[in-house]
This record gives sequence, C-alpha cells and structure tokens, in this order.
Amino acid sequence: MVKLIHNANIVLEDKILENGHLIIEGDTIKKVSNDKIDYLLDFNEIDEIIDAKNLYVIPGIIDIHSDAIEKEIEPRPSTLLPFNMAFYELDKKLPANGITTVYHSISLGDGVGVRSIDNSLKMIENIDSYKNINSKSINHKVHLRYEVLYHEGLDKVSELLDKDKIDYLSIMDHSPGQGQYTNPKFYREYATKVWGVTENYVDTWLDELVDLHDNLDWNKIASVIGRAKTKNINVASHDDDTLEKMDFIKNIGVNVSEFPITLEVAKYSKKLGVLTCLGAPNIVRGKSHNNNLKAMDAILEDCCDIVCSDYLPSAMIKSMCIVAQGTNSLNKAVNLFTSNPAKAVGIYDERGSIKENKKADLVLLDIDSEYPRVVNTIVNGKTVYKREV
Repeated sequence: MVKLIHNANIVLEDKILENGHLIIEGDTIKKVSNDKIDYLLDFNEIDEIIDAKNLYVIPGIIDIHSDAIEKEIEPRPSTLLPFNMAFYELDKKLPANGITTVYHSISLGDGVGVRSIDNSLKMIENIDSYKNINSKSINHKVHLRYEVLYHEGLDKVSELLDKDKIDYLSIMDHSPGQGQYTNPKFYREYATKVWGVTENYVDTWLDELVDLHDNLDWNKIASVIGRAKTKNINVASHDDDTLEKMDFIKNIGVNVSEFPITLEVAKYSKKLGVLTCLGAPNIVRGKSHNNNLKAMDAILEDCCDIVCSDYLPSAMIKSMCIVAQGTNSLNKAVNLFTSNPAKAVGIYDERGSIKENKKADLVLLDIDSEYPRVVNTIVNGKTVYKREV
C-alpha cells in the first residue's frame, strides 16, 4: 500500500516544510520533500492520495503518561466496566486526539477500585495481549507506576520486568508531607472524593503511609531500577519536590522527572540532564490542579521537555496550540509531544519525528480554524481516523 500526502505543511523538528509531500510505503515513510519533482516516477502505483492543503502534518503524538484507561474502566467509584470494552473504546478515542502511541499508566500499589492489585495486574495482562491484536488502531504500551510504599510489590515489578510486560517504569512516593501532598489536607480531600472512603479511614491510612515511608529499602528499589535499565527500559520519578531528591533519583538511574513540584526543581532537573514531563491539562487550565508548578512557566523557562495527557487525552492538541502561540514556535511545541517523549522512552529510532525510513505515524491538523482539529490520523501507514474538514 502506497500513500501520497501532498500540499502539506510538514512539521519537522527544526523547521516547517511548506507545500511539502510525503510518500508512505507500507508502514514506513519513504520520502519527505518539497522539491518540484514528479513523485509518481518513484513508484509504479499510488494507492491513495491525500490532499493536505491548509493542513499541518505532525508526527503522531507519543503520550508517555496516560491514566485514561482507569477512567474508562471505572467511570464512577466502585463501578467497573468490562476491561476489553474499555480498551476498545479508548482505542477509538485516542487517534481522534492525535495520539498514535500511548503508555497506559498502571499504578501498582495498595489501592482500591480500578487501582487494586488484582485489577492493576489484570490491566497489564490485557494491554500486553492487546498489543498484538490486528484490529487495534494505535500502539499500546505499559507504563508501570510503582508505588514505593507498597513494599511487597517490588518483587512483582521484578517479575513483570522478567516477563517483558513493562515498557516504561516510574517510581512514586505518595506519603504525606512531601511531593504533591506537602499538606495532608489535599491528600485527605483527594482520597475521600476519588476513592469514596471516609476521613477516618484516610487519617488511619496516612499514619500507616508515614510508617511505610520511614522503612523504605532504597537499595532494593535501586536494584530493580538497574534491572529495568539492563532491559533498555527507562525510568521516571514522580512529583519531585526538592533539589536533594533530584540528586538522589539521578544517582539511582532515573532519567525523567514527572510533574516536578516547583520551577526551581524543574530547572535543576534540566541542569542534571534529567528530562521533565508536565501535563496537558495544566497548560489548558493555566495552573496545576493542586497549585503546584504551572506547566507554561516551565516551558517558557525552557525546563519542560515533555507534555503528557496525564488524565485528559482531549487536552493534547489544544495544549500544543497554546504552547505554539506562547513560544511563537510550532516546532518547539510539537517536539514536546512527539520527538522528546520518544527519546525519553527509547523509541526515537522508530517514531517521534517525520523522517525517511521511520514508521509512518502521522497526524493531519487543522489549526487555523476556530478550534484545532485532527483531520486524519495514520498509524503504521494505515488511516485509523478521518474526518471531513
């Protein structure tokens, strides 16, 4: 199958190729150019021609932190839907938001509802099997979010690594008094609202979390991180709030800082060579949901490398356009959603930019209309989403 996309504004990492064209053969980009050539001479037959006049072609978005599957499975507290239904429905929604590779963020901790141990492991198995289904629209990966307070879970992380069930690993510490919960009040409000438990339950639980935090075996955690690195799986830290913590996580092998709490920490992360990742909803709202670092402040200070959907895939395209306007650079904005996350998770050789011989994961955007819209999404050379302009 050979596709031709022409009359396009092709967004490369360092420039925009105006009136450009792409030729896709099978699942691969074969040619990217804006030369006045007879491109039909390169192939005996063009199976599909896409006129991208007035549209921008960007690499498919690589979302390395997405909690969306949890909400798809559990739309209301204690109301779980069939897992296979949730995956198929989300698989339909994501390409409409320009996402062509998603790292489903699955929490492994002593949670409740969709985040219970059994349900988390079930989700991982479902995603692993779903990767190889031909009818899927996009590329699905597992981002395992290990809660370090769940001491017993560390052996399970090792087991999942040995079975090649994990594509990206992050470590979290949600104990009160640090990270995003420096004020336990926010933890209490979050738990009662999201998990539907009582304040008395939360208070008892917070005391237990403090005790678990005080008895962490960081040598064992570092050993598991080392095991992940030997399997070429990159590792992130979560809610980093001090410079001392940044030094520590850098030393144990972490290469991405998710949702740094302050601008100072984000700047220091950049200095250490640790990539920073912030959320699209933060950009759209103009603030963090719990009054931590504003993503646009970090972007304007050049200490945000990656934007993820966090909990809202529909915020990706809109936030990209906000960044482009705020930085006066569409290239820089697009890189935060494509090439930079691809580098962070080790798939840049295959995906994340529009280059010859890379996988044909592409999104055609109408960003000049009243509201930015995805017009066409192509994954591995196949059109998986299309709407009329």
